[in-house]
Amino acid sequence: FKLGKKNLAIHGSVKVTVQIMWFCRRLRLSSHTFKRMLPGLIALSVTAPIVSSTTKPYSSSVPRNDALQNKRNTKTGGSNTNRSALRLKGNKPYENEISTKQLYQSWVGGTLDIEYTAGMQTDRESEAIPGSLPKGQNQPHQCPFGLYAECVNGTSFTTPRKYNLRTWMYKILPSVSRSRFEPLLSPYIVNDFSSSNPNVSSAYCPDVQRWNPQKLETKSGEKLKFYQGLRTLCGAGDTSAKQGMSIYLYAFNDSMFNESMCNADGDLLIVPQEKTLLIRTEFGCMEVPPKHIAVIQRGIHFSVMVNPDEGVGNAEDDKFARGYICEIYESHFEIPDLGPIGANGLATPRDFETVTASYESDAKEYKLIHKFGGKLYQAKTDNTSVYDVVAWHGNYVPYRYDLTKFCAVNSVTYDHMDPSIFTVLTAQSLNPGVAVCDFVIFPYRWTVFQNSFRPPYYHRNCMSEFVGNIHGNLDDTEFIGGMSQMHPVMTPHGVPSDVYNKVVHGTSTEENNKPRPPTFKDLEFMFESAYLWKFTAWSQQADNGQSNEGLLQRDFLDDRYTTFKRDFDESQK
Repeated sequence: FKLGKKNLAIHGSVKVTVQIMWFCRRLRLSSHTFKRMLPGLIALSVTAPIVSSTTKPYSSSVPRNDALQNKRNTKTGGSNTNRSALRLKGNKPYENEISTKQLYQSWVGGTLDIEYTAGMQTDRESEAIPGSLPKGQNQPHQCPFGLYAECVNGTSFTTPRKYNLRTWMYKILPSVSRSRFEPLLSPYIVNDFSSSNPNVSSAYCPDVQRWNPQKLETKSGEKLKFYQGLRTLCGAGDTSAKQGMSIYLYAFNDSMFNESMCNADGDLLIVPQEKTLLIRTEFGCMEVPPKHIAVIQRGIHFSVMVNPDEGVGNAEDDKFARGYICEIYESHFEIPDLGPIGANGLATPRDFETVTASYESDAKEYKLIHKFGGKLYQAKTDNTSVYDVVAWHGNYVPYRYDLTKFCAVNSVTYDHMDPSIFTVLTAQSLNPGVAVCDFVIFPYRWTVFQNSFRPPYYHRNCMSEFVGNIHGNLDDTEFIGGMSQMHPVMTPHGVPSDVYNKVVHGTSTEENNKPRPPTFKDLEFMFESAYLWKFTAWSQQADNGQSNEGLLQRDFLDDRYTTFKRDFDESQK
């Protein structure tokens, strides 16, 4: 018995047989009883399949891509056990395998549905092929379908569990299969804000500044891709110290095919202003139209595509996608605490939509754009797609959010509440309550507070404020879609004097106190930070009305606050 137990492959029915034999021994059955049971146990052992513990799911001679293809060819039906990420309208699902070119063509043709999972700040999992996600462990000796296990960590290993961010992915080939990185010219990307950098203004500027919307900059017929259309406007800190942030404007008119970008310097919060973006990431795809935002974390590959004919007008400018980006070198974006507001309101976690697994298995060469230390580098993959992640699990995954779903809280009695009540996401510094960056919107909402000045009040703030306009004209201030405005630390700012005079002197109290429903005509946002921002040399060039080489309104403040009335009357005391 002992000899048999030592040599049998312990698996299936054989394991059961040995356990029964051991159990009989433990019961101290008589030799006569045990001998009567032994022929049946032996028969069970002979008829049961014996599987060695060293059997491989696929022969080493079968290429990994072939193993995946064989699985797809023999699949008899059924959907993804937890999420189907991509589907063609009116047709059979792609089974979540799709090339970037196919993805783009289906999207432009209006035949693509992208599915998401709801929720934020929680662990989740997604698999493009049922059974491709290992169960019970992260890095088994052999992953299902011959995949490679790879982990991306968004925080240090020893970060407390409630803040720890990481995702395990299961890829056709590991990410190390690439060439060496070579420098790539990127004169408009600036992350070094020291005075010695010639691309940064030599001194801080305490004035309120305003920039016009971006215009067409390229020569006739020239194409710009997402990473080529980035322009740093201002920022603070240092990527090498992982401390600080920067703000960009983007404008581009060409899609990234067989190219991907990875930002090793920080997280990106993307705010489209003109045209819908299709963003493919390693973990899945998302569609990001205006009035939505997308967050792509540090170290995750992505490609950005645009349909240049979407809503196109007569001007060449209309073929460009444009918008705003905030990059944080430290911390990560999260939903703010609600405090006395309670458990509900503002940005609801279930309204954040996380990508789901889809992959590209074709052996093709990809151009890798890598942002590292404030500079761009390029490399090439070794005949494999960047987007070969078949399954993943974790809590470090790109997501999007629809700004129109924000549940606004506001005063229903008198006076403004602080704009912090409109915070969608926050990235906290080491000082509690002080943000590296707060992302705030001024949402569609009712205005009902009484006997109060309803436009934004005059203000000085210990935080830096960058305001962007997604669409509309805020309080008739000629602040239109695509414009940007900066309020430095402790610099007074507020509505122009003519707006004040119109509201205070040109409107009766009864008219002012009427409840006002949302007009849905304008939507603005704000990046607010504890850092003192410094401007790039490009941002300080005056708008000449012809190109993107200058967007700054030099005369912005000339007549803005010149018509205030001196209403002080000491005789009223």
